[in-house]
Amino acid sequence: MVRAPAARSHFRMRPMARTHDSENFRLQLQLPDGSPAVATELDASGMLLETSARLRPGQELAFELRAPDSHLVFVVHGEIVSVHRYGALLRARVHFNDLSLRGAH
Repeated sequence: MVRAPAARSHFRMRPMARTHDSENFRLQLQLPDGSPAVATELDASGMLLETSARLRPGQELAFELRAPDSHLVFVVHGEIVSVHRYGALLRARVHFNDLSLRGAH
């Protein structure tokens, strides 16, 4: 039996979507030691920080996030899970252990 050649498809597979949705932005915040930091990514499980502060994996952090023009404050308790040097700054991934919401006073 002779088979006809398989039809060629002009359909191209799209790359798979990311496994989680993250929001890219720049939110200024202050770490517990007073060091400034910028949150550049935020998703349901954590965030990416850029800072000149000395952070290390395993370090626990507690701080507040307030979106500009908002009366809501997010109280964050998290743990640094990775730190990478990025020029003069460090990029630290923070995993949220606890995240609560409260109104500003």
